[in-house]
Amino acid sequence: MNPPGPQAAPAVQVLGASLLLRGSAVMNTQRAVRSLIAAHRREGIAPPPEIAALLRACDDAARELLAVSGTGQRDTTSIAVQPHSDLDNIGTREVAKILRISQRQAQRLSATLDARQLASRQWMFDRTAVLAYQQAQRESGRAA
Repeated sequence: MNPPGPQAAPAVQVLGASLLLRGSAVMNTQRAVRSLIAAHRREGIAPPPEIAALLRACDDAARELLAVSGTGQRDTTSIAVQPHSDLDNIGTREVAKILRISQRQAQRLSATLDARQLASRQWMFDRTAVLAYQQAQRESGRAA
């Protein structure tokens, strides 16, 4: 009988009164916090400072996560993208390309990925949300 191999660290761990987020949990938390802040703003409510600080921490961690390859090596050719910049917004064509689906399927995911439709009727997606979705799909595929 073979001894069990090393277990991958869970994506979310509770450490006393603290949480440790890894991998796609960081990007999913980032997306959830952005949605929460957007909901606060729609209601005319200023988000608490802790929520804004959490988003900044998630943004930093997500950039770090995207800058490190699967082997743990830093990708020296990557550029740092500032949160909420125009570089974070991508269209349906790029979403389809990233997720390897049709543009119509990408449009169908607009609600899931918190996309917004411009006056020109084009959909704009947050790149980090798309990448988090892609990572979650990969992880669910491994679990199957």
